[in-house]
Amino acid sequence: SLRDDYTQKLADAEMVELHIIQAQARALAEEERLSVQHLPSFLASARVVKSAFRWCVDNELLKKNNLICPEDYIRDPLPLSHAPKGKHSVPEYYKMTFSYQQHILEPEENQKVAELVSKKKLPAISSDVSLSTLTKSSTPEVNLPTIKYHSPKNKMWMNHLNTAQRVQDRERLRKFENKYNFLKNPRFYPPNTVNGGKSLIFPLKKPELMEDEQNIEFSERNLGDAPVFLAKPAVVFFTDYVVGPVYEIVLDLQNMTSTSRHLRVLPPSTQFFSLGLGKFPGKGGLVAPGMICQYTIRFAPDSLGDFDDFILVETQSIHTLLVPLQARRSPPILTLGPVLNCGYCLVGGIKMTGFVCKNVGLSVGRFCIMPKSSWPPPSFRAVATVGFVEQAPFGILPAVFELFPEQAVLLEVLFLPTSLETVERPFVIVCDNCQIREVIVSGTGQLVALELLYVSGEASYPEAGELTDLTAQHFIRFESQNIQTTNSKHLIIRNATHVALPFHWQIMKPNLLPLMPGEAWSCQDIKCYVDSETAFTISPSKGCLQPHSDHEFILSFAPEQLKDYHSVIQIVLEEVPDPIPSAIDDVIALEIEVKGSVEPFQILLEPYAIIIPGENYIGVNVKKDFKMWNNSKSPIQFTWGKICDCHIVEVEPMGCSSRLPLPIFPPPPPQSSFLLFSSSFLPPPTSLLLCPPSSFLPPPPLLSPFPSSFLPPPPLSNFFLSSSLLPLPPPPQTLLSRAVRPASSDPLSPGQASPFCFEPPRGYLPPLGDTRVTVIFEAKCCQSLQTVLELLVENGEPSYLPVYGEVQRPYVYLKCSQLLLSNMYFGIGTEASISLFNGTLLPTKFYWGKLLGTHSDLCQADVCPPSGILGPNEEKKLTLQFTTSTMEELTDLVLPCQIEGMKKSLVLGISGKAKGLDVTISIPQSSGSSRDLFLDFGSNVPLRYLLKNQLVLTNKSAIEAPFSLEFDYFGVTEEMWEKKPKLPDVPPAMRHTARTMKHLARRDLLDTLLSHNKGAAFFPHISRGMLEGFQKLTIDIAACGNMWGDYHDQLICKVGDLPSTIIQVHMGVVGCPITLFRTSRLADEFGTQISGGDTISRTLRLNNTSPYDIRLDWEIYRPEADEDRLVDFLLVYGKAFPLKDEAGVDLDAREEPQSDASFGSSRQSSMSLGTVASPEVGYPKVISVILRPHDGVLSEEPYSIIPKQLVIPAAGSNFIHVSFTPGVLPGSVSKMVCNSYALGFMSLDSKVVQEIPGKVKRAQNFGADVFRLDLQGLVRPAWLSIEQDYDGGMTFYLQASDLIPANPLLGVSGEIVTTHRLKLNNFSDMAHCFGLLVAPPFSVTGINPEYNRQGWEGEEEEEDELAGDQFVLNPLQNMLIEVSFTLSLELLTYQKLPSDQMLPGVKILQERDGSRRMEFAQDLVLEYSNGTMQVVPLLAVVTIPSLQLSTSWVDFGICVVSETYTREIDLLNLSACRSYWLALIDQQERHKGIFYVYPTSGVLEAREVNYPPTSTNLYIHFTPRYRGSPGFEAVVMVDGILGEACLLHVYGQGSYDEKY
Repeated sequence: SLRDDYTQKLADAEMVELHIIQAQARALAEEERLSVQHLPSFLASARVVKSAFRWCVDNELLKKNNLICPEDYIRDPLPLSHAPKGKHSVPEYYKMTFSYQQHILEPEENQKVAELVSKKKLPAISSDVSLSTLTKSSTPEVNLPTIKYHSPKNKMWMNHLNTAQRVQDRERLRKFENKYNFLKNPRFYPPNTVNGGKSLIFPLKKPELMEDEQNIEFSERNLGDAPVFLAKPAVVFFTDYVVGPVYEIVLDLQNMTSTSRHLRVLPPSTQFFSLGLGKFPGKGGLVAPGMICQYTIRFAPDSLGDFDDFILVETQSIHTLLVPLQARRSPPILTLGPVLNCGYCLVGGIKMTGFVCKNVGLSVGRFCIMPKSSWPPPSFRAVATVGFVEQAPFGILPAVFELFPEQAVLLEVLFLPTSLETVERPFVIVCDNCQIREVIVSGTGQLVALELLYVSGEASYPEAGELTDLTAQHFIRFESQNIQTTNSKHLIIRNATHVALPFHWQIMKPNLLPLMPGEAWSCQDIKCYVDSETAFTISPSKGCLQPHSDHEFILSFAPEQLKDYHSVIQIVLEEVPDPIPSAIDDVIALEIEVKGSVEPFQILLEPYAIIIPGENYIGVNVKKDFKMWNNSKSPIQFTWGKICDCHIVEVEPMGCSSRLPLPIFPPPPPQSSFLLFSSSFLPPPTSLLLCPPSSFLPPPPLLSPFPSSFLPPPPLSNFFLSSSLLPLPPPPQTLLSRAVRPASSDPLSPGQASPFCFEPPRGYLPPLGDTRVTVIFEAKCCQSLQTVLELLVENGEPSYLPVYGEVQRPYVYLKCSQLLLSNMYFGIGTEASISLFNGTLLPTKFYWGKLLGTHSDLCQADVCPPSGILGPNEEKKLTLQFTTSTMEELTDLVLPCQIEGMKKSLVLGISGKAKGLDVTISIPQSSGSSRDLFLDFGSNVPLRYLLKNQLVLTNKSAIEAPFSLEFDYFGVTEEMWEKKPKLPDVPPAMRHTARTMKHLARRDLLDTLLSHNKGAAFFPHISRGMLEGFQKLTIDIAACGNMWGDYHDQLICKVGDLPSTIIQVHMGVVGCPITLFRTSRLADEFGTQISGGDTISRTLRLNNTSPYDIRLDWEIYRPEADEDRLVDFLLVYGKAFPLKDEAGVDLDAREEPQSDASFGSSRQSSMSLGTVASPEVGYPKVISVILRPHDGVLSEEPYSIIPKQLVIPAAGSNFIHVSFTPGVLPGSVSKMVCNSYALGFMSLDSKVVQEIPGKVKRAQNFGADVFRLDLQGLVRPAWLSIEQDYDGGMTFYLQASDLIPANPLLGVSGEIVTTHRLKLNNFSDMAHCFGLLVAPPFSVTGINPEYNRQGWEGEEEEEDELAGDQFVLNPLQNMLIEVSFTLSLELLTYQKLPSDQMLPGVKILQERDGSRRMEFAQDLVLEYSNGTMQVVPLLAVVTIPSLQLSTSWVDFGICVVSETYTREIDLLNLSACRSYWLALIDQQERHKGIFYVYPTSGVLEAREVNYPPTSTNLYIHFTPRYRGSPGFEAVVMVDGILGEACLLHVYGQGSYDEKY
């Protein structure tokens, strides 16, 4: 392939290059050998040696690769070489090997040879060696000297040097080579070698030294995988592209090593990516360390697909950098599913289904839909259609569409099934980005299929020989029914297809044709006539049959005529496609044949005639019963008529009025009873006919009554009189409807008055009228009354009225006469239920009396209701409210109840015993009983932290009782709550924030609780209140403290009259009440300070939030991470921190006698754990042993605190001074972190504060928490970042000709000043104070800004003194300094001084091309306040003119006298500075006029870079005046204004001899 060929050519080129380098190395070694042969070492450099390159290189290899070989340009004949003689040639197998020589040599000689080998220098490698050749070439072999111990046979051995001389000459040769064998540039070495430069991103790695390499010091890096160049971006990625434009991305290749590097970029292999020309930061294709070179990657897509390629970056590294090239266009994403299901459709029909296709991707897409069989297409134009894309039986519209992001389109899929099956067709959606997606379009063809599932009622079948319809599939027969009645059947028809079918019903006449067995009918026999006289209806008559579902229909039969009905009902499906003729028409899907018969009503009267025998009174009603039978199959409606001629005859029920519907008689078993009323006003007998008319009946039946009339007696409205229940004392009243009197048959004893009275006792009754008679009965005793009252009628027969009644007395009793009250509490009302029962039928009143008994005055009983009426046989529930005020048992309490009408009262006995108050106290999560309750808040409660616990009061009785909670010592009183809170110490603007208000409220609460200045406080949230009956009350107990200590107290709980309960309370408060003023962080940061600077002191304010004075003793520790030391063992003699006076003397030591035992210090630390004996009883404890975790060691530097001991008053503050003295950093340290911490040990000098027996005990110093103050500081050397001018830094480049103006006639300037700017940046967080020192001809001419200067008083000073001022550069600021170099003629005079008199810092340099320059080197010194210095080198390079003549001697020879001879001399300016010169002739007095020079002055322009020197012509004229002896001499002096000069010696002779 093309890439393989390219790689092979690169390999061949590298092989040729390697061969040339090796040939050059061998030729150079041969030339060095020949240069020292037969010559002393000091003449070796002067000998010219022919090049041996032609003998070391392969000419055929160079010609094969089309290169110039030495044979092409060297035409010298080949030297003749004689073949070696046989006697002098030694076979190879006779020669000693190196290994054999090592064995036979003596140890001293062996060591000497080894030294010679180690000191021998390898042949020098030419500067043309490339990196690629060095990586693949091996180290040149070292030829060890061959030492022979036997004298050679060759007699020329005396021409060779001995070993000592050879070693001496080689050492001279090595020194000679060192003069020009400079260190190779690191870029010529591979990066994985020692001299290949270091990586900017990988740290150095020092490998472990072997035993034989202990004396060799080198650092080798593991850069086998270190990248030489870093690609940015790592992956070249193109997005959002279209076809047509060309896209570009710049690839940056950054050099990640410390040396300049070459690189070679191989272009991409595909046609879509191309590589532009590289842009390098410098010339020659080199990339400096950290710099980047840029390549433009171009991308020209021919489609919107994905593209991948890569470029290779070959460097001197063994690994090739591969940069992937990728083009990815965010594809559009469609919401279409993998399957588009069109559902079901009738065969031959068409169905359109819409699918919403939305682009949810991030890019625009153009899509084309085609059948899968057409993919891939020859061209998209051949498959892209405007309308539908078809693949039978489907079609999709649109076939081509474009969607933007979040845009949607409706895809319409047409389905035209041709068979009864499920069809699936694959389609391909092709996007313009070359992505495809397969979509399956499916659909199912269906045929019409209806099924009659269910018909209500019995199954119907045609009878044998009965004619039926020719085409009907089903037969339904209705039972025979009466006219104008309706019967219905329920039909259930199933739509067996999955397609909705619109339908309507039609009723047709049947096609009846008698057929012989085996005879078939034809289509001509089928007639379609609508049955307009049908009695059948079906509902719903039209609608839509839902897919694959059951539908219910109601078939009704309502005949209007007496005949048989026969019809065919057909369900017609609308617009059903026909696949064969491809038409759409209505189709009859189901035919049902229905039949029904009608019969008349069957009615029978029993009896059909009514005869009223005997004589009847005129105007008196006569009633007769008769029955009417309905033998029909359905109910009937009827109405009886009425006769009102001479007789009134009517039937009940007669019917209904015209406003009401007629009554309906149900079908059989059909009988109904009727009552016939007859009233006659004429005496003779009568015959009548009644007709019950009906619109549904044939001629109605007749009823014939035959009555006879007479006068009747007056009837009574009440057939009997019941007096019900009568009480004995008051006589009840009974109303009667007629005037009556007692019958003569009343069972009364003779002479006894009747108990009945009548009002009125007699009267008159009009015809067909009535009257009211009141009967009064008076009861005398309890009895059951049963008698008859007789009503006497004049001229008529009497009537009798039975009388019944009961006479009783009141009787009421208690269901339970003894009441036992079990749940009764002292002073609390108790409810109980009482039942009263009325044993009679008389309403009875009752009244409850007062309580009676021994303890009735201590009890109270109320009955609700206290009185009332009990109905007949009524049981009433009453409620008793009972309250007792005694704890004694109740046994003889009674409560009377009076009953109206009863002689004796009812008595209710009450007994029971009251319970007292029962309250239990408990603490959640506490296992102890109420007697040994313990409320523990913990032993590690922080200061000013509100901790809550709970106390539960449980009332197990119904008695309400007051309770109170009170702490013995640390409680909160009401006076403390009444104190007004102090004003908040926050700004008014912050007081309204929720967080601030919450903080202030909590602070005020703690201040209120702790205002008694006891160090801790306990308080209940509810200190007193009322405990309800059976109440469980949970009370929060809060505790807080502002002073450390172990607190104990007692909580006294009182509930009602119960004995007080004492609960022990404990809380251990820990923490330090000392805080820094207005800061929550206990740390003091001194920031960054200058090494060796002044001491920084800060004043800190310490606040004491506790109510007691606290003494602090300070100690400063330096953190130390010592794994071997885990704890500190401290022995303290006496007090750990005794109280001292202002002079630091222990006050306790003055009073205590000196001990015999001598201790080095009051407290010493030891690493050994010893046994300390406990002191004897009665003696004070003088030795304390303390163990604490080891964290640091005592240190007095660089921090200190003054005073060492101070007392912070209660609720007050005090000040300490913390000092930081930055130390001097060693030279190699760039920074030093100074972290320490100060511990303030707290002590309490008051005995009362230390301990209150039984209440509080507080530990001190080591036993209490310490106040820790972290001290942080950073020491850095004084150093400022210096930014120099972009055009050359602090190197001044000048030309001496700048002193001469454009017009030289104006004279030479005295001096010229060139200024460079220097920017000092202070990137640290500390101010730097420094002075500027510089020596002439450099000077500091200005600073900006001026406010950084210190000590400037406005006095006029010289510019040299400006550098002696002091400046201050604050943190994160910069300062601009102007440094000037003054060039004057005086400085140019230094070029004429000898080297031993040259001033320091001044050099006169002359290049190989003859140009000269003066260098002035000085240092700008930044002298910091701590004595350190920072040096900025200053260098001024002044180019001075350098004149040179083409010759220094001109000899005119012998010339004829009086003739003028001219010689032309070139005057050259070798420097890059203009020269204003003047030519003068210095000749003797006798030679005046002999020599003449022209021109005598002029200007030589500066020499341009890489150009030859500028020159001008000087013409020397020689005119001999006479024949001189020995000749004429003169000196032409060419002097420059700036001090440059050159001399020309001129000589000539005159002669009269014309031969000259």
